[in-house]
Amino acid sequence: SMNMYFVSFFCTGLILLMGMLLSFFIYRKLPEKSIAKELSAVVAEGLEVFNRKIILAVLQVFVVLVLLLWGFSFMRDKPIYWLQVLSFFVGGILMCLAFYLALKLAPRMIMGILEQSKNFASDTIRFIYICSSALGFLIVGIVFFGFLIVGIVLGMENIVGYGFGVMVVGFFLRVGGGIFKANINVVCDNIF
Repeated sequence: SMNMYFVSFFCTGLILLMGMLLSFFIYRKLPEKSIAKELSAVVAEGLEVFNRKIILAVLQVFVVLVLLLWGFSFMRDKPIYWLQVLSFFVGGILMCLAFYLALKLAPRMIMGILEQSKNFASDTIRFIYICSSALGFLIVGIVFFGFLIVGIVLGMENIVGYGFGVMVVGFFLRVGGGIFKANINVVCDNIF
């Protein structure tokens, strides 16, 4: 049983290390001055506003869900499982953290993709693949690390709450991102 945890933590650490190394590679490839850097700063400012608004909205949904669960359990005279609620919060918070890191890296990645697009298409595609891999490794590594911690500290029976927290936040972030993208398209259509 201890070997299983060791292997799981080792694999999770490897995933996070790969994400960090690829992110370092992306940062190393960026030029000092370019028009892409100015565009990246504008995108970063918009993403920062979006980041704050969506994370606050998701946290509000968390609080409302917990209050609803508590209210239903009180009305039906059933006990509420606080460890499940805690694991739900941990899953949601770690998914928010992963989302926050992804949105911090995105403007840099956009700048790198724009710079690489001056070269051959194969260079651009390779760089896009590296960017996608870095984000994927970081997000999966953070979420899986939380999964292991919740399983060890709170018990394996509370993994369902953790998964539900990750799923709820992922759903709301996806919906919020779709709305943000639609707004950006409207703004860009009016400007250009």
